[in-house]
Order: sequence, then structure tokens, then C-alpha cells
Amino acid sequence: LDQTTFKNIIVIGVIKKREKYMEFLKRCQLMQALNDLELMTLADSLETRTFNKGDEVITQGDVGQDFFVIESGKVQCIKDGKPVLELCSGDYFGEIALLY
Repeated sequence: LDQTTFKNIIVIGVIKKREKYMEFLKRCQLMQALNDLELMTLADSLETRTFNKGDEVITQGDVGQDFFVIESGKVQCIKDGKPVLELCSGDYFGEIALLY
């Protein structure tokens, strides 16, 4: 594997990741006012986190610090110990944390 081929593979991977994340962000109402350069910058700063079934992503009452976009799978939202909503691929939550 030569250096040029390696760099091309890496660049293609980064571009595909950016495009996928930009599509998620464009569907988020909070991001509607952003231009493509701003969306690209945001997309490049996103990182993938993986959770297993039953893991708590955030807990009611905690101060929000993260914005989540569900790439695959499902998230069950629980309020006061009761399921109130199920989110799936393309949905997002935690956007209020970005504002404070």
C-alpha cells in the first residue's frame, strides 16, 4: 500500500462521514439557519459513540452537555420512570444542551 493510496482512502472515508453527518444535521430544525460551511464544520466535530441495549445515555435531572443524533438503533425516552417516547435512526435529542 503506497502513501498516496492510503491518503486517498482516508480522505474518502472522512468525506463520506462528513456527508452522512451533514444530512443528519440538515434535518435538525435547530440547524436550519446554518450555511453549508457551518454545517460542515459541525459535522467534522461530531464523534461516534456506541451504546448497548439498556445503557442510559442521559438521566432525567442531569445537566445536559451533549447533542445526540441516532445513527442506528432505537432510544427509549423515560420520564418519571415511565416510557414516553421512542426515537430511531435520524432522530436527535439533547439540542437544548447546545444553547446553555
